[in-house]
Parts: sequence; C-alpha cells; structure tokens
Amino acid sequence: MRWMRNGQATVTLPTGTSATYNSPDRFMGALGTGATNAYCVGMSGIYHYNGTAVVREESSADVQHITGTSASDVWAGGLRGVLRHYDGSAWSTVNLGQGSADIVGIVALAPTSVFVATVSTIYELTPGGWVQQAIPAGYSSTYQGGAFAISSSTLWMYRSP
Repeated sequence: MRWMRNGQATVTLPTGTSATYNSPDRFMGALGTGATNAYCVGMSGIYHYNGTAVVREESSADVQHITGTSASDVWAGGLRGVLRHYDGSAWSTVNLGQGSADIVGIVALAPTSVFVATVSTIYELTPGGWVQQAIPAGYSSTYQGGAFAISSSTLWMYRSP
C-alpha cells in the first residue's frame, strides 16, 4: 500500500506473493526515493515499485534492511551477511569480510558515507573504502535491533531486550 497526502492507493504485488505477517514473503523494510520509485525488502527478496507495477528484482533470501540516497544508490542487507547494492542499473553483492554475521542495520547518508551494523561490528564506507569500527560496549552477538544515523559522526543503534 502507498499512502499519499490525499489518501491511500493500493499497489498490487506480483502473482503468488503474500505480504502477511506469517508469510515467507513478508516485508521487513521499505525505501522510497520518489513517487514512482520505491523498494520493499523481505524474506524472499527485493521488490521494486516503478510507478506502474511491483516487480521482484532480487531473490536474495532474508533481506531485512534497506536504505539509499537516490534511485541509483540503494543498499539492502540482512541475515547471514547478505549485502547488496544497486547503482541504478544492476544489483551487486558487496563483501565486507564479515563472513555470515547478520546485518542488523544499514544507513546511507551519501553515496560514499554508508554504515552497516552487524551483530558485533560497524562498517563504514568512506571515500577510501570500508573501515571497520568497534561496536559500543554492551552490544554483543545477542544484539537484535537496528541502526540509523543523522550525520557521519552520529550513529544511533537500538536493541531489543
């Protein structure tokens, strides 16, 4: 569903897709970069609304987080270290070297300023490449939550008890 200031509009999902809570297709995150460009991610992949229809662009399993700075800079990640980047024409796999650590949050502030939080480490994309940062004390492999940022020097993380 898409909400607009003057009401809501229903967007039809691809045939055979169900986004109910118990469904393997349920959505975990969404990103909109314009009225005719939006993404949803979920347990069965990455879906793209192109202004006309919703299509599944990627079948990467267990994608739970999505962020981006524009229609040509979209990041998606989730369980078992899945991290994907869309450059406006194609999705590619990004390897942070974290192995299969679950990604619990992704924040893009600019095309060269991206944070990826795993259960034990924060990775920061800088103009010079990916830099590993220590995770704050008190967060461990039992961490379940997310992350968001308001600037390149302020990253907020939250966790479920």
